[in-house]
Amino acid sequence: MWNFNYLIQKYIFISCIFNLNWVKIFIIKLIKYLNSIILFKKLSLQDEANLISKLEKKLNLDLSEDRTPRNGKKTNLEKYTKTYKDNLVLTGYQIIALIGLLLGDAHAERQKLTGNTRLLFEQSTIHSEYLLMLHEIFEPLVGLSPLLSFRAPNEIKVKVTSTLKFQTLRFTCLNEYHEIFYLNKKKIIPKNIDELLTPIGLAFWLQDDGSYHIRDKIIVLSTDCFDESDVDLLIILLKKKFDLDCRKAKDRQYFRIVIKQNSIEKFKILVLPYIHSSMLYKLGL
Repeated sequence: MWNFNYLIQKYIFISCIFNLNWVKIFIIKLIKYLNSIILFKKLSLQDEANLISKLEKKLNLDLSEDRTPRNGKKTNLEKYTKTYKDNLVLTGYQIIALIGLLLGDAHAERQKLTGNTRLLFEQSTIHSEYLLMLHEIFEPLVGLSPLLSFRAPNEIKVKVTSTLKFQTLRFTCLNEYHEIFYLNKKKIIPKNIDELLTPIGLAFWLQDDGSYHIRDKIIVLSTDCFDESDVDLLIILLKKKFDLDCRKAKDRQYFRIVIKQNSIEKFKILVLPYIHSSMLYKLGL
């Protein structure tokens, strides 16, 4: 295995001689990234097993990769039949929750126009209780329990991270939500979002992709996957429908929605009844 520390010293020395600062910066970033990958690969099987065991005990779940559809309720082979997939209808609560979730981190995936759509959910293991709640809400559409996975470090997150994720099966009833939330495989804001978004949807949006900033006492809703024009549309909607004063803030190349201090209490009243106890910190509680 290469001695990366030696390489750093060698190439920095060469770049300094020839005054090639860009080479020095590039090499340092490259070596740091390669080192992080090595550290990730050194994550022992025992460490992984310990984390799986801890989460399984806490959540009463089977997180092994070799899984079959669970029995009980309707989580059985019936869900894999064409009849079940074509005739399933979402409940009202599932619909209004889904609107907020698609504004957040959830994804709807449709491989081709003639096929059906599935939903994908993923959260850090820190939010495992919240993800388990989502799994319960969409249980009639799900075939398997959540799966534990690990992500290698990158330039933003320097540590190995673990996540829980699950996906639904493909259903006809989900196609309309893919059609209104996606254009050319990119997320967009539905034209009738003012009719679709409710306080419950707001609550799921916050839980899925929101944060509370203690110093400034503001709430930020991440909208990284939307264009600036869509963010502007959402700000207008939040004011018109919920009387929330918001502004947009740029974070690198993305725009996010900031709920101003004077609207925080009003926002709390709207969403607090629908917030999972593990997510109250996102309201500063």
